[in-house]
Amino acid sequence: MENESNLSSLDKTILYTIRIPALLQKKIDSHLQILKVLKHPEKNQHKWLLNAIHKKLLKEVNSQEISKSTNLNVKLDDDLADQVDKRISQINRVYPSYSKKQWLLEAIEEKLESENDMVQNKLAQFRK
Repeated sequence: MENESNLSSLDKTILYTIRIPALLQKKIDSHLQILKVLKHPEKNQHKWLLNAIHKKLLKEVNSQEISKSTNLNVKLDDDLADQVDKRISQINRVYPSYSKKQWLLEAIEEKLESENDMVQNKLAQFRK
């Protein structure tokens, strides 16, 4: 009978699969490693994600505000657009739902991350 109650609670669980950029996963993994070192109770990725969702709901419970998005415009010449399309086609063979938007967001995140490292190194040199 105990197994039946466990099964019924599993039936009420909804699984969401969210494809995220590898860089975001790397940031989450790094953050969770720091939490483990600090012996924080949320060192488990699943608990951490659930807490993030709970906190956002609590923050927005009485709010009529909706997160704003911003549009970025970028003009790709034909050659660059073709290269991007070819890369997306390659990825789609393995991950059919992978989108050009996702790839472009990853490119932006990777650029920000690499330049952030460079900026931090230059700032460290100035401090010396």
